[in-house]
Amino acid sequence: MRIKSLCAVILLFLLIGCSKMQLYYVKDAKLISFADVDESAFFGKRPEPTKLLLNGHYVTSGNNLVLLIRRYDKGNLFTIDDESYEKLTIEIKKYTVDIPIKFDSPEIHFYYSSGSCGFVSKGHGVYSTSGSGNLIIKKVEEDNIVVKLDFTSWAEPAGSFPFEGKKIKVQGLLSFKEKKVANLTPWLGVPDSSSGKEVYP
Repeated sequence: MRIKSLCAVILLFLLIGCSKMQLYYVKDAKLISFADVDESAFFGKRPEPTKLLLNGHYVTSGNNLVLLIRRYDKGNLFTIDDESYEKLTIEIKKYTVDIPIKFDSPEIHFYYSSGSCGFVSKGHGVYSTSGSGNLIIKKVEEDNIVVKLDFTSWAEPAGSFPFEGKKIKVQGLLSFKEKKVANLTPWLGVPDSSSGKEVYP
């Protein structure tokens, strides 16, 4: 009985510590930056490194398809402020099922960033707006889109802290669930006065 209880506790710790990934697509949407939002509200007060980490993930109504890849890691259960986030937001202007689209083509606009959740206001993280590889829409169903990704990028540090750039690679067959623009959250793509809300699910 004691062994079973110990196993249950270990399993619980493993579940708490594991990262969480969310995959959504938004129809009739487009990406906007903080420059397209009313800066007088709160963006003017944000440090430039924070803007670099967050400003490319905002989604609003439009004519395109937007893919949202979000990953949140709670970090170590016994460590404070080691939570991390990763965001890749992809806007696709035109696509045909089973036809590859290059990431450096005019049909795709994307933004990548990752870093420390607790220190995003200090610009602790990396970002990228350029990359290579292909994206293929494999299947389109009523509320599900299957996408084959082969994406590589080099992400640069957003702020002046002892971080180096890093290579980003996303590969695989991913299934995205539909999300309406009206149901997006700061974590998924809505600007918020609190930068912290944009990096926590």
